[in-house]
Amino acid sequence: MKFAVAPEQKSFFEHNHYIEIEGLLNLSQLELIKAQRNSTSKRDIWRNNTEIKKIITSRALGELLFEFTDVKPIRLAYDEYLSTNQADATLEQIGSIQGVIGGIIFNLEEPGNALIVSSDYPVPFHTLKSHYLVAYCQKNSVYVLRTNDPHTHALKQLGYSHGDRLNDKQHPIIFR
Repeated sequence: MKFAVAPEQKSFFEHNHYIEIEGLLNLSQLELIKAQRNSTSKRDIWRNNTEIKKIITSRALGELLFEFTDVKPIRLAYDEYLSTNQADATLEQIGSIQGVIGGIIFNLEEPGNALIVSSDYPVPFHTLKSHYLVAYCQKNSVYVLRTNDPHTHALKQLGYSHGDRLNDKQHPIIFR
């Protein structure tokens, strides 16, 4: 599915660093993502679920993010379920990946609705009760130490060290 971005939408995003979009997921995709919410992993859910991986690495989502950010190529950084006990912060502040360009925050209670945010948008995490975040980054993004990220050492289990560039195997390019 390809999404058309109107000039007014792009202008709104450039000015406000976020935009709400309807219809990004269909009901079956939403149910699949919701069903994994109680899994043991809260971040990088896509690594253990090929159906979720297929959804969040779709070219259509990458192209949509490109339409708003003008950045390509676009790489998958991480995905995670959000909780209301997280402090408000930007995507660049909460994750251990330097070079995040933005993300898509899916509302799991309203089928298909999502908030597309830039990396510098202060996300009001305290208001997000049932949401799923997919963060995307630049091709040359780097793994860095962020002590406020509870998952900061998770990438070490994948063979990364602080300062390493992300690779295509562990963090696929979704749009060139």
